[in-house]
Amino acid sequence: MTKIWDLNSKFNYYLQVELAVCDAYAKLGTIPSEAAKEIREKASFSVERIDEIEREVRHDVIAFLTCVNESLGDLGRYVHVGLTSSDVIDTAFALQIQDSGKIIKTDLDKTISTLKNLANLHKNKEKQQKNTNRRYLINKTFRNIKSELFRRQQPGYITEQKR
Repeated sequence: MTKIWDLNSKFNYYLQVELAVCDAYAKLGTIPSEAAKEIREKASFSVERIDEIEREVRHDVIAFLTCVNESLGDLGRYVHVGLTSSDVIDTAFALQIQDSGKIIKTDLDKTISTLKNLANLHKNKEKQQKNTNRRYLINKTFRNIKSELFRRQQPGYITEQKR
């Protein structure tokens, strides 16, 4: 998760947005398809160089584009055509959120699976114990807590609560 949100990754998402736009323009015939292919192969950046440029221009996207254009030379004229800084920033941010969401979902799926397994384990142990046993009550409480946590993590739980 940390890697998704570091500075190098942020600019890598910016680059992916710019490259996707170049590919789309190539499909539309707005820019030569060979140029889009060459841009994809040559485009690169350095966070250190972007920081250096940003100290002068005081704008992260302009600094990023200047750095990328240094790696592209004349091909740079096809990059960022028809885009605003917000187009790049917002789209890259959405991609970062999407990738973060995938990690969160995977972690939640593992947590739900673990809770199910624990609830089943304690449910089976309960059957072996008598109601008068103090441990039974502790296990039952623990199982109920896990079951409630599991129930709250299911899709639609929040919607059900609003009804």
